[in-house]
Amino acid sequence: MSNLYSYYTQVIFLVFIIVNHLTKIYLTRRQLEIYKTHALTPPPEFSSFLTDSDHQKAIHYSTAKLKVGQFHLIYDAVLLLYWFPMRGAEKLYLALPMEGIHKEVFFLISFMMIQFALSLPWSIFSTFYLEEKFGFNKSTPKLYLIDRLKGLALGGVIGIPLLYAILFLFTSLGNWWWLASFALLTLFQFFLLWLYPIVIAPLFNK
Repeated sequence: MSNLYSYYTQVIFLVFIIVNHLTKIYLTRRQLEIYKTHALTPPPEFSSFLTDSDHQKAIHYSTAKLKVGQFHLIYDAVLLLYWFPMRGAEKLYLALPMEGIHKEVFFLISFMMIQFALSLPWSIFSTFYLEEKFGFNKSTPKLYLIDRLKGLALGGVIGIPLLYAILFLFTSLGNWWWLASFALLTLFQFFLLWLYPIVIAPLFNK
């Protein structure tokens, strides 16, 4: 993996992170200015069915979400810097004891689990403080925990076999691996479209 972390790769990735996140922050600031302009009354095209109080509540909620989102963007940027230019992903990969395709799969699973854990504080804050403050939260700590566990279990059942399949194609088919992987992912998406209303949606809509 050392080639992945060449000097030029790090510079390009660093520039991409900075430009991407600065662009998002700029667009967020622009959106906040628009909200401030229409803070008291809704635009004329919405005034017939949206009261001033409902509009103001929506504006305050959206403003609060965007302000929190700016800090989340900075947080995500720091994580990206650690994982790649600072070689956090390489350290995680080298720390895993297994070899071969099992190591690749376990690395990806470990990476996603760590990212999931690091995103939890933001999710909890958004659900149980921000949405609760504006009366939009319909969840409870128990329901929230159950949904997160269901999501992890479902991701493991569906995602792990898919990872093994793609990595098997990558190691077995040479230059044609991408075409076979594309075909597999296309079929997999159709499978999910069939599976979602039958199995997945009922799990989270009880």
